[in-house]
Amino acid sequence: MHWSGVFYPKDMPTREWFKYYSSNFDTVELNSTFYSFPNQKRVYNWYKSSPQGFGYSIKMNREITHLKRLLDVEKEVQRFREAIEPLKEKLVSILVQLPPSFRYTEENVKRVTGVMMDDKKMFVEFRHPSWYTDQALKDIEKKEIKMVTVSMKGLPFRLPEGGDVYIRMHGDVNGYATDYSEERLNELGKNIVQGNYHSVYVYFNNDYHGYAPKNALFLKSIVEDFL
Repeated sequence: MHWSGVFYPKDMPTREWFKYYSSNFDTVELNSTFYSFPNQKRVYNWYKSSPQGFGYSIKMNREITHLKRLLDVEKEVQRFREAIEPLKEKLVSILVQLPPSFRYTEENVKRVTGVMMDDKKMFVEFRHPSWYTDQALKDIEKKEIKMVTVSMKGLPFRLPEGGDVYIRMHGDVNGYATDYSEERLNELGKNIVQGNYHSVYVYFNNDYHGYAPKNALFLKSIVEDFL
């Protein structure tokens, strides 16, 4: 684990890591739900183990997004919905990450809207450049799809003008081994605070060498200084 001895104290038992994490941050993005469908008992344990006011962003299962590519997935979406219900108010968002080969087409826009849950806050991460053309962006806005802001090589870092914002910092220089500069994070923090946003979720996936918690703590301090 890249964070041991960097973010988590060296001698801290792993069973205490989440308690320590939730004392520093008020949200987490769970990727485990992408690889396997969660069950309600496990999800309820997430609910119980976290403090009041803590929020989870849950990644939609890959059977829906990558294997079936959003086609004929009504049963799987309902299964996923039922599994995460025990999170109740601690479910702050659902992340729909699409494969890099999932291109912009009118049919694929329909597939995306087909998995949206009206009563949940959902964000879609598009990884193919075709989704960033003027026409695609118009269609995304027209369908009221909330688009993830992605920091990654080959994709534009595009912040919306208002509403809800979901930012994934994957690393745009050295991938997951990218250490974002203080200048970059200062600029991002300023844009977050000055933007007309209802809510902002920022998650760092550049976890090599513990850069993710380091950068996240710095950005958190910047935002708090602006407020």
